[in-house]
Amino acid sequence: MKFTYANVIQQKFPPESFLGRINRGSWQELSDAWMVSEFSAGAEILGVEETSSDVRFILVGHARASQYSDSGREVSLIDLQKGDLFGEFAAIDNAPRSATVVAMADSIIATLPARRFRDLLQGNTDLSFALTGILVTKLRSLTERIADFNALNADQRVRREILRRAEPFARNGSASIPDFPTQANLATFVFTNRETVSREMGRMKKRGLCSRVSGNLVIPDLAALEDYIAEQDDLRT
Repeated sequence: MKFTYANVIQQKFPPESFLGRINRGSWQELSDAWMVSEFSAGAEILGVEETSSDVRFILVGHARASQYSDSGREVSLIDLQKGDLFGEFAAIDNAPRSATVVAMADSIIATLPARRFRDLLQGNTDLSFALTGILVTKLRSLTERIADFNALNADQRVRREILRRAEPFARNGSASIPDFPTQANLATFVFTNRETVSREMGRMKKRGLCSRVSGNLVIPDLAALEDYIAEQDDLRT
């Protein structure tokens, strides 16, 4: 399956994604070198500890990277959206895969061999800067989550995770978060259980701070959500 710049880039990859950061020349170099495959929702794209090292790019759909404890409990690491890349760690350090990646919707994934990816990075500063920006963003996000886990209780982590997911979609003081995870899936991101997420989201809904609309979570007033978070933090102290 061949994708040209014209028929894919017109999808307007999110500007914070890897493919949304690169210029037309970089896109052409990548698309000339990669192969494209389709994955159904629920299909495993990569498995933890695999020794493959190619890099993947999401052209259509979205996916989730997770790890599992010895007891089988899922810990979600990151939601991957259209335009994101994954597998870059193994391409850089040749170590086994650090997470399992599963398609959360029917997806179209481009695959680029690690050696070709490294060659492109060495000769293309646009790609190198885009990757650096992505790695810094991932590091900041994981640092925040570690800090939250150590400093906040489960209810606080739920509130902050919702606000964190809303911020990229802020428009005129409100936000509509697409493909918002189920309560059980959200719990795997904040190291708690579904019941805790359900209780906290129930409280937020009663106060008119959020609602579900066609798979999206709508935050009608981001400032009100921020005030609620601060209010609940004050009650804890």
